[in-house]
Amino acid sequence: RSDEELRRKEAELARAQERAARDKQEREALETLRMRLEADKRRVEEDLAAERALAPDGVAPTPAAVFGALRDAARGRRNLWLNEAVSAADAAWNHIAPDAPGSMCTKGGTSIGWVLGAAVGAVLGAQVQQEKEERGEKGDGAEAPELVVALSGDGNFLFGVPTAAFWTARRYGAAFLKVVLNNGGRAVRVDPFSVALGSS
Repeated sequence: RSDEELRRKEAELARAQERAARDKQEREALETLRMRLEADKRRVEEDLAAERALAPDGVAPTPAAVFGALRDAARGRRNLWLNEAVSAADAAWNHIAPDAPGSMCTKGGTSIGWVLGAAVGAVLGAQVQQEKEERGEKGDGAEAPELVVALSGDGNFLFGVPTAAFWTARRYGAAFLKVVLNNGGRAVRVDPFSVALGSS
């Protein structure tokens, strides 16, 4: 019986040693992964910081610089970012870097000029939600944004019928921040074949 008990104890010890070795390997692999991810994060942050530099002329801000400045200025508030900056959409996501679910919205299909009307509607919806909360009524669980920021290029801005949108916003007290990126016109791709035929 003592031999059998000794073999059982030796087997338990061997299993414990195997587990310990496996745990050590897993800890080392996790530490290596953590270090690699931190290095990747630092590299991405450095790349994003370099993108926020001024344009080559040394005067004009790049979209990345504008979005980084907006993020810094709006930090500490509940923001709703409405992103119709089509040619700078990636820069908006990367440099604003929304950290709350649902705090940046963009279009889901083909449309141009939606952001102005969406901004007015978002502010009015936030006002209604705040009024409900003040009366002690339960909302849908989401907190109303303190600041609505509408982002677009100059072409999409014009398609949003700004006169009507701003009149409506003023009439109903729906203030929001509108940022227009002036890229000199709509970024339209022209088919070279159509240009050659004179029918672009």
